[in-house]
Amino acid sequence: MILNQDLQKAYGLFENMPIAYAIFRIDNNDVDPYLSFYYANSSFLQLYGIEISDLLKTPVSTCLPAKQNDLYFEVATTGVKKCFFNFNRNIKKYLKVYCYQPIFGYCACLIDDVTEQFNLQQLLKIRAQSDSLTGLYNKETTHEYVIKYLNENKTKNATHAMIVLDLDNFKEVNDYFGHIYGDALLLEISNRIKSLFRSTDIVGRIGGDEFMIFMKQIKNFDIVHRKINDLCFLINENYNYFNIDLAITTSVGIAIYPNAGLDFDTLYNNADVALYKAKEKGKNQYYIYNENETGVDYNDIVFYNSKLRKNKLADKIKRILGSSDSPFINLKTAIRVLCNNYGFKQGYICEKGTPLNQYSLVSRYPELSSEEIAYPEQSTYLYDCIRRFDYCYLTEKSAAEIIHHSFSDKYKTLYYYAIHYEECYYGFIGFNSPEKCLSIETTELGELTVITKMIANYYLKIKQKNMTVLA
Repeated sequence: MILNQDLQKAYGLFENMPIAYAIFRIDNNDVDPYLSFYYANSSFLQLYGIEISDLLKTPVSTCLPAKQNDLYFEVATTGVKKCFFNFNRNIKKYLKVYCYQPIFGYCACLIDDVTEQFNLQQLLKIRAQSDSLTGLYNKETTHEYVIKYLNENKTKNATHAMIVLDLDNFKEVNDYFGHIYGDALLLEISNRIKSLFRSTDIVGRIGGDEFMIFMKQIKNFDIVHRKINDLCFLINENYNYFNIDLAITTSVGIAIYPNAGLDFDTLYNNADVALYKAKEKGKNQYYIYNENETGVDYNDIVFYNSKLRKNKLADKIKRILGSSDSPFINLKTAIRVLCNNYGFKQGYICEKGTPLNQYSLVSRYPELSSEEIAYPEQSTYLYDCIRRFDYCYLTEKSAAEIIHHSFSDKYKTLYYYAIHYEECYYGFIGFNSPEKCLSIETTELGELTVITKMIANYYLKIKQKNMTVLA
C-alpha cells in the first residue's frame, strides 16, 4: 500500500518489530464517520490471524474494542495519547493498547500481548489473598473484604450473617495421626464448607482450624438456620483414613447484621462471644448472638461425638498410650497388642543413635526374645522406602529376592515404620515374623500404618519432654 512520507517513517520503524502495530483512519460517508485500517505490521496480522489481502475489508472492531471508538476519534483529531487494557475473546489474550496520532485524522496503536504478565499478576494476587492449604481467603483478605462490603453497603434494611466456627477437639487428630493427615482433613472440610455457600458470600480460613463465613443479603432468618444445620451435618459426615473412621464436630457462633452490629469489629466480636457460648455449653452446636439476651442457642440437633470411632484396635491403642503407666510400659504394651493382633512374632522400637549406624532399643516384644533385630540399613531398598514413604511391608511372596539378599531368609514377613519429624529421622518401629508369610489386606495394612504412626507420635512427644523411655 502507498504511504505518505510521514506514514512511511512509521512503517520503517514498526514493520519488523515483534510488537503488533496498526494505523487506521477516520473515513467519512454521508451518515457518520467510521474507522478503517490503513496499515498493519506482520506482528499485528499474526496476532489476530489476518491475511494482508483481507486487512482493508476487516472492520477495526474485529481486533480492537468498539466501545473505545470515541477514544480513537479523540486521538485522531486532537493528538492526545491514550492507553487502555482489553481482553480479546476471539484470540483469548489480554492486551495493552497504546494509541497516538501519527498525523491528523489517523490513529496508530501499539498492541502488547500481556497475557503472561496478567496471568502471573492474577496468580500472585490469588496467592497473596488465599490460604496456602485450603485455597479459601486467608485471614487478612477475609477481614478486608467483609470490611469493604460493610463500608460500601451501609443500610439497616439489609440482613447479613457473620459466622465464625472452629472444629471441636481437632488437636487430637494432629496428635494421633500427624499434621500431614490433619492438613488433608482440613482441606476436605474446607471444600465441604465452600460447597454450601454462594460465590458472592465470603468464606475464609482465619486460623488453624477456624473459619469465617459472611453471608450477604439474607432474604429471611430461617435461611441462616437451615444453612448452619447443613453446615454442621456436612462437617459431621465421616472421614475415612484406611480402616479408621473419624467424625468431626464443630462449634459455631453467629452474629446477625444489623441487630448484632453495623461494623466488622462489633459483628466479629459478638460472633466470637456466641462461639464461646456454644463451646461453654458443651460444643457440637451453634449459638446466635442476641443483644437483648445473653444469647439464643439451638442445640436440639444430635451430632456425632468427636472421637476415633468404628475401630476397636485404634481405640485400644489410644487408651493404652493415654494411660497413667510409664511411657516404657505404654509403648511395650502397644507393641505387644499389635504383634498379637496381626500375627507378628516380634516387634520393637529403635532410636537412632550416635554414631549414625547404631541404634538404642526403646521397647521390644517379647521382652526376653533372643531373635536378632533386623535393621533397615541391612536393605538399601527397605531403608530408602521408609525414608520416602514412611513405611515398608515385605513378604517372602512379594519380595523374596530383597529378603533373601538382605536378611538371608531369616524372615518371612517384615513391616517397618520410620519415626521422623520435619524431615529428621529418629529411628523406626519394626515388626517381623521369621516363621510365617503373613498376608495383610490393604485395609488392614492401612490400619496398621495409622496406628503405628500414633505410637511414633507418642514416642516423639515423650522425647520432647526429655522423659526416659529406653528399655
